Amino acid sequence: MDKTLKAWLASCGGQAIISTVASIVVLCGVAAIAVASFVIPLPPEYEDERFFLFIGLFVVFFLFVMAAVVGIGVLVISRRARQFDAAFTPLGLTGSGYLTNGRQYHGTYLGRQVDVYFYRGPTLDIYIASPLRTRMGIATKNALGSMASSVANRPPLDTGDPAYTFLSIYPHDERWARELLADPNARESILRLTQAPGPFELTNLLVQPEALQLKLYRTQTGRVTPDAVRDWLKDMLTVVRAAEGLPAPAELLQSSNLERVVRTERGAFSRKVVFVTLAAFGLMFVCMLAALIPFLILVMRGE
Repeated sequence: MDKTLKAWLASCGGQAIISTVASIVVLCGVAAIAVASFVIPLPPEYEDERFFLFIGLFVVFFLFVMAAVVGIGVLVISRRARQFDAAFTPLGLTGSGYLTNGRQYHGTYLGRQVDVYFYRGPTLDIYIASPLRTRMGIATKNALGSMASSVANRPPLDTGDPAYTFLSIYPHDERWARELLADPNARESILRLTQAPGPFELTNLLVQPEALQLKLYRTQTGRVTPDAVRDWLKDMLTVVRAAEGLPAPAELLQSSNLERVVRTERGAFSRKVVFVTLAAFGLMFVCMLAALIPFLILVMRGE
């Protein structure tokens, strides 16, 4: 089966399992609340208020579920943060939160600016700054990429090297790309970086005008260890140094402002996302309280 399809099915399968379990828990909880609302003995004067009892119990159930979800989320995020900090901070990178459950790291490693983002997917993006001044994409061959290549009428580069047959390579400058791919040190590093170990993991190595990017999609978080991170950065630096030693590309390209922001300042967007998420949860909480207040008022008047 095509690896892209496997990754997509794995992602959909995981979401389907989570959604199914969550739906079952909610339905069972609501059913139990409904039964309890009509079984719990009430004083005669409150018999007509069982609907509000149902609403009150539902609010309590909802708050309990939300507290459990938030608590589990905090524990998972904290544990992952400790794991990733152990892998990246010894290299001189400073870590912080990214989006609602990710991490980001920025700093200098061996004289190079390094930017790292981990987010939903799970996806790990690692950037090493370098004035490469061209573009090239290297990725595992898959049906989706072949379809896009056919539609764009842009076939991948044929290197003539059997070691690259499992990769699709799309360079902006073919001469420059061939020279980089033929460099012995760069060749070995590229092959290691693009060798995805699992059945679902997708790996892309992207040459940008101002950086080299390694994108690991659906990578297992357990793989992000100090040794693995050092190996990735070592191979990326080998590719960068080999590329910088080549004659300049025929056409010198520049990064767009958006490309620079995505590489170095994603945190500015993540704060807005977190704010909107918290605001949404806050609004839901207020709505639940608003539904509970009438029941409380009626109970107090009855007393």
